[in-house]
Amino acid sequence: MKKVSIIIPSLNVIEYIEEALTSVLNQTLKDIEVICVDAGSTDGTLEVLQRFAAEDDRVTLLKSDRKSYGYQMNMGVDHAKGEYIGIVEADDYVPENMYQDLYEIAREKKLDIIKADFYRFTGEGDSLVKLYFALTDRPDLYRRVFEPGKEQGSFLTTNNTWTGIYRREFLIENNIRHHESPGASFQDNGFYFQTLMHAKRVYLLNQPYYMNRRDNPGSSVFDKRKAYCMCDEYRFIYDRLKETGLFSKYREVYTIRLFMEYMGNYGRIASSDKQEFTRRFAADFHELEQKGELDLSFFNEYSTNLLKTIKDDPDGYWNKHIRPFDEVYDQAEKYDEIIIYGAASVGWQAMHTLLARGKARNIVCFAVTRPKPGVDFVQGYPIKAIDSLGEYTDRVALLIASKKQYQADMRETAERMGFKHILAVPCIEDGI
Repeated sequence: MKKVSIIIPSLNVIEYIEEALTSVLNQTLKDIEVICVDAGSTDGTLEVLQRFAAEDDRVTLLKSDRKSYGYQMNMGVDHAKGEYIGIVEADDYVPENMYQDLYEIAREKKLDIIKADFYRFTGEGDSLVKLYFALTDRPDLYRRVFEPGKEQGSFLTTNNTWTGIYRREFLIENNIRHHESPGASFQDNGFYFQTLMHAKRVYLLNQPYYMNRRDNPGSSVFDKRKAYCMCDEYRFIYDRLKETGLFSKYREVYTIRLFMEYMGNYGRIASSDKQEFTRRFAADFHELEQKGELDLSFFNEYSTNLLKTIKDDPDGYWNKHIRPFDEVYDQAEKYDEIIIYGAASVGWQAMHTLLARGKARNIVCFAVTRPKPGVDFVQGYPIKAIDSLGEYTDRVALLIASKKQYQADMRETAERMGFKHILAVPCIEDGI
């Protein structure tokens, strides 16, 4: 038995596949198998995979007859023989010690799942920008074994599937499967939820390994056509909870994750779809409410009020908050360089919105009126005093990203400096 089976699903990723596969084969953990599942690539990806399979007997190439990420992943899991299973997306890569480190901890602690922090990155070489992403903002969840069913706040950790490894027998025993919907449409959400709802021994490591690319224009996270794929994925999760008789146990975390993912979906879909999506948002939560299954135990006061606003008046919410928000970012995207003026919660929101829109490389820095000593970066981007950025005044889009009460003073400062392209981000925290 191999120690780790690493599954790499692919479809037309010729620019990235060699880097991804090389990084896996260069692992310090040599006792691995690499299962490449290609869904009919026509750009040369398949030929690269065939070459690697011929040169290294640890590589197995499977050909999927369906263009479905979930179907490809299920094929890979069914074929795997390793004690643990890992996942690498074909446009990402991993450092050479990742699987050695994770496997040793998993064996020592007899884990169902181990996951680690990660980087999101754009560019290569000297132009590489990588941002550290933590799985959770709760330090108490790191570096100890816990059972998610008994600590359901752990369901609010970052919902990726590729930063860790999973005990293969655990997946088989609990019939944990990816949703076999068409394309690459957020099927990792269902896998993530199922693994946590069944796991008894989970461990999170506050050390980054996995390198997650954010400048591949073909990535599903940038596909604006997929307005309702997240809705379909959460219907799949709902059905699995019902089938296993676990809905009542997990309805609180199902409700908050559904809300979080629907809110996040606004950053992924086309502006033209957002009014209709808001109506779907309201309808899906009305349905839960009518069934007596809407549980707001994990909602704070702000989220509770926000959900009520969407349910009561979806068109009004779209018109007051979503439409003006989109108009600002549509304007910002016309510029090659963007400075985010404000590094607190609204500034972070602006950064993540730009990342979701595929504009990570356009961000020059965060600007602040009065820098704090010793605080020089936000998620890898430099923080600079606004009065030190005079060289940018003619060419950048300056996004004022703060609560409404501060925006007039910040605009006055920016205008006094001579910034010519100033945009104020509508702040959803200023009222619902």
